[in-house]
Amino acid sequence: AGDSFSNRAHNSRERIAGEELLELLIEYLKPKRIIAVGNDAEKAAMRVSKCADVIKVRHPSYGGQNIFLSQIKTLYGINEPRQMDLSISNEACSRT
Repeated sequence: AGDSFSNRAHNSRERIAGEELLELLIEYLKPKRIIAVGNDAEKAAMRVSKCADVIKVRHPSYGGQNIFLSQIKTLYGINEPRQMDLSISNEACSRT
């Protein structure tokens, strides 16, 4: 019970707090659609969202990663993963 990184079900207090935050975010951001990751997220989004379309994708845990990635790529129109150049070049910061 003490492992905060376990994949346990949330309790009612956590669910209420999460839904309150979600409701505030939806009110502030006014999204047209919400991508819910898993069944619990879909249920929460359906409870608090009044205008946005809620689209559920498979949660990536317990072997669902490939389905999750495929669904996300489809939703966002991603064909192939792009290589990102994360190198940082700044001569002003180089040490001599």
